[in-house]
Amino acid sequence: GLCIFSVLYPARLIPAIVNLAPSTNLASTRRTYIRAISHLCRELVLNDNLSRMSLEETTGTLRFMRDELQAIDKAIRLGDKDRGITVGADYRSLEHNRVMYEVGCPWRGDPDDDCLLPADTYPHAAMDGLSNLMLYFLDSVQNILDEHGAPEAGTRSVYNEAQDPRERSEKVHGHKERMDLLFTNVDLRFVKLAFDGDLYVGTGHVMELFKNETAEVLQQVHMENQLVASTSAGAVCVLLLAVPSDDEDGDCEAAKAKSFVGMIPMHALDKKEATKIKEFFTEPSSS
Repeated sequence: GLCIFSVLYPARLIPAIVNLAPSTNLASTRRTYIRAISHLCRELVLNDNLSRMSLEETTGTLRFMRDELQAIDKAIRLGDKDRGITVGADYRSLEHNRVMYEVGCPWRGDPDDDCLLPADTYPHAAMDGLSNLMLYFLDSVQNILDEHGAPEAGTRSVYNEAQDPRERSEKVHGHKERMDLLFTNVDLRFVKLAFDGDLYVGTGHVMELFKNETAEVLQQVHMENQLVASTSAGAVCVLLLAVPSDDEDGDCEAAKAKSFVGMIPMHALDKKEATKIKEFFTEPSSS
């Protein structure tokens, strides 16, 4: 029973491990989308045919990635069984909630930091936690799509599809007013900051929280398994010491049998009777 218990008791933590795996994976995917979206917003605004995607393709891909980023962020926080997360981080991690929703920017590593962003973007966006910063990012991307995207484009990603940009590169053209937007448009400047700024670093901080949480659960499983297994082994040792072993029982019975044989008056038996007694002690019983 103890042997079975030593396996079943730590096994109660398996759902937590299974839940943390997709959480960590989606946390990494979230960071990938942040950088890809930051890049695509720049390409969408410039629209100079130097990109391997057309304006319509860039618009469709950017729309898809924005919607997917929003869905992934929601799944990580609130859970999504279709994405493998049964319990969202909002319901299991106080540290996660502190980073996401409380005032401050703990991912910067300085408790005295004012959490301000450049004045020509949205300077207070990072002051109320990472979730608020994500909302600013998603809104800025949507503003860029509304202003510079192709209205007729759908919502489909061709980001990973092989394409030949040579046809468009033959018609490369630059627009000074579009280049100026890289430095004057508030939404674009804000989105560009996210490539390696607070949003990217903050989501990386959350991903490390998930990794540490996974390590703690695995350590607990290992510790409990060792504890219960040690208890089981100790109980077996106690039983072996308290109850005479089979070897001791065998030696005792052998001594009794030897004494019995020694008391048999062999000289009074005929050959057939002596053989019968010998066979009794040398051949295994049919029963």
